[in-house]
Amino acid sequence: MAKRREVIQLIGIDCYVCKIPIEKTIGTMKGVIGIHINPLTSKALVEYDTDIIDLPAIKKAILKAGYKVMGTPENMM
Repeated sequence: MAKRREVIQLIGIDCYVCKIPIEKTIGTMKGVIGIHINPLTSKALVEYDTDIIDLPAIKKAILKAGYKVMGTPENMM
């Protein structure tokens, strides 16, 4: 198992309720060890197994859940 931790800057997360759908969605993905979102900073700390999942797949799932990720091409349209 190759664990990795990443901080992802989110757009549009500004309250406790906003973070729940992302934490539930990402937290149940195979290979994700844990996720914690701080709504005050709009940052997500994600720990995952790089042998099973990669960062682009996690970001794509966040986008699919209806939230935006800073620096992704989908947000620059």
